[in-house]
Amino acid sequence: MADFLAAYQGKISNVHFPTIATAFLFFLITHFCMMWIISRGVSEGIEKLAKIAMPLIVVFGVILVVRVLFLGTPDPKFPANNIANGFGFIWNPDFSILKQSKVWLAATGQIFFTLSVGFGAIHTYASYLKEKDDVVVSGLATCFDKRILRSYFGRFDRESR
Repeated sequence: MADFLAAYQGKISNVHFPTIATAFLFFLITHFCMMWIISRGVSEGIEKLAKIAMPLIVVFGVILVVRVLFLGTPDPKFPANNIANGFGFIWNPDFSILKQSKVWLAATGQIFFTLSVGFGAIHTYASYLKEKDDVVVSGLATCFDKRILRSYFGRFDRESR
């Protein structure tokens, strides 16, 4: 996987990415798609994309869950790399790793990234609110939906035991 990513970034050359041209092509496609969506405005561009993309994320999540549950051992040479051990790794954290400073540094970076994205989302959401809208109910509904989806896609380990 590291070689795949390094080749995509143009650091090395391999069968999949002999040059950086493929990565640049995907960058251009993404860039022009985003420019087209943004040029259509908030209601005709971003809102329509959100109405399609948000349910699509749930569909892709369900597809991934089904695929993972029926995948088996990805590489027969490494039988320990199986689905049950993967779920065990997710649901049985090693708290001794919290003594390492690099974990706290990574967590801090994640918190700042999440907060910056979150504040951007809050500003965007607030621009759509009317005076009669109930902010508390909307916020609780959003948090509940997010928590339910995260729990749903991470719950299969408990059911498989």
